[in-house]
Amino acid sequence: MVSTELRQRVLDVDSLPSPPALVAELLSLTSREDVRISEIAALIERDPALSAKLLKLCNSAAFGMRQEISSLDRAMVMMGIRQVKSFALGFMVLNAHDIEESEFFDFSHFWRRASVTAVSAKALAKYATPNLTGEAFACGLMLDIGMLLLQSLVPDVYRTVLEQHASSGRRLQDIEKEVLSLDHMEMGRTLLKHWGLPAIIHETVGVHHRPQTYEGDDVGQDFLEVVASASEIATLFCEESKSESMERVLQICSGYFRMAEDQAHEMLTQIGADAQDAAWLFELKGAELLDYEKVRAEVERELTAATAE
Repeated sequence: MVSTELRQRVLDVDSLPSPPALVAELLSLTSREDVRISEIAALIERDPALSAKLLKLCNSAAFGMRQEISSLDRAMVMMGIRQVKSFALGFMVLNAHDIEESEFFDFSHFWRRASVTAVSAKALAKYATPNLTGEAFACGLMLDIGMLLLQSLVPDVYRTVLEQHASSGRRLQDIEKEVLSLDHMEMGRTLLKHWGLPAIIHETVGVHHRPQTYEGDDVGQDFLEVVASASEIATLFCEESKSESMERVLQICSGYFRMAEDQAHEMLTQIGADAQDAAWLFELKGAELLDYEKVRAEVERELTAATAE
């Protein structure tokens, strides 16, 4: 069966790209108990673009620093080594793929979803896993990395998947399973595990559309709920049929996170602002679409149109 052969080929360790040198070095360095902030800063500074992103992120409204942070050493003191490590890993992993542009793979849409998911995961983590906000941001950023990998490894086959998804409206992961005998979640987990990223990240990536299948501990379950919920928020901001997404998101906020509706809207407003603020990280076009007031206006238009039918 073709799909089985493809599955074996794309999951073959030899077909997977090697981790970027900085990823491997950062993981090795931060595994040491005696690691110094200056050592991590020196490593990250070898990538000027990454350094600029981390400093910009640290100074963004999402972090609310009272004074401008101008050095990585200071950023790590203010944010903590774990958070800086998580953010750096997220940026380095996503920047590791040199993939050709494709009319069927919308890179702008991909980066927009990644940025909203990351910002949303960080915001939600404060309610459920406050000690893992950095990991939540990084995991949100890398959540759909399996899509990038499939686009890189089997572009012609993945084009078929994307075409079917666009024409049918069916869930992407279901079509991936039919065509490839795997989906982007499994692909992402395989890659991130191969690269040595923390288990809480690669296991969450591997089941984020099927959280009911997770078999980890309570902390991992809470973390998964945070990231899976962040993906739902990204759907609200980045996809069509916003009224249905709004209903799901508000149910999640009131159910799992015990938020009143006005509290949920306040958080979503801030997520939209933070996502717009972070849009420069991926040179996003259409960042104005992440304005939550515009999202709510679109929901109202959809509801009005449905009532008039």
